[in-house]
Amino acid sequence: EVHYNIEESFYFPFFMMGLAGVACFIGTGFSELTSKIKTSNYILFPCSIFEKYLVQFLIRFVICTLVFLVIFWIDTHLARLSALRLESIKEQRIEIVSFHYSILFQGFVSWIEKLSFVFAIFSYGTFLFAARLFFKKLAFVKSLIVTGALAYLFICSMVVFSHIFFPDTKGFDIQLHDYKIDDNFTNTEIYMFCIACFSWLFFLPIGYFKLKEKQV
Repeated sequence: EVHYNIEESFYFPFFMMGLAGVACFIGTGFSELTSKIKTSNYILFPCSIFEKYLVQFLIRFVICTLVFLVIFWIDTHLARLSALRLESIKEQRIEIVSFHYSILFQGFVSWIEKLSFVFAIFSYGTFLFAARLFFKKLAFVKSLIVTGALAYLFICSMVVFSHIFFPDTKGFDIQLHDYKIDDNFTNTEIYMFCIACFSWLFFLPIGYFKLKEKQV
């Protein structure tokens, strides 16, 4: 008889902590742009701005993410096998569920929530990647501050709109009236889906043009 069961949800917080490390690596790209001399040498390097941007994107974003996913999968299985050999685990008959990436989506009900989760992570990664080009020093820290400021501004604007369109709103309450777009989705879900899935289409080009601007 199993006395205790380590379930699938156990892996999720560790996965998110790993993604935070990936985000830090992404947000510290373009290390050559920390000073005027390094920036000039980087811009004068014999290849196009697009190639410079693409290389950074592939190394900092694509390759780093793929390496993280592989390492995380290997680590979870090695950790599970190591834990199962411990005498304390055997005595208490603890069952540890084997990790697979599909279990990260078990908390989401519909496919639109799962897709929004993936694209939200991708879009925020592209924000950190592009925001690096707007700051010379402490770019990652400043990007996080900008994230907090934008989130606070968004919440404040929602409070203001709530007071305008719903006069009975009190204090900092936010009034959101959901209604069905179809049998499966509400207007709020569609709105969040659009933000998560299409934000990167804005962040990546603006990062490219910001890098190109340094060439002038």
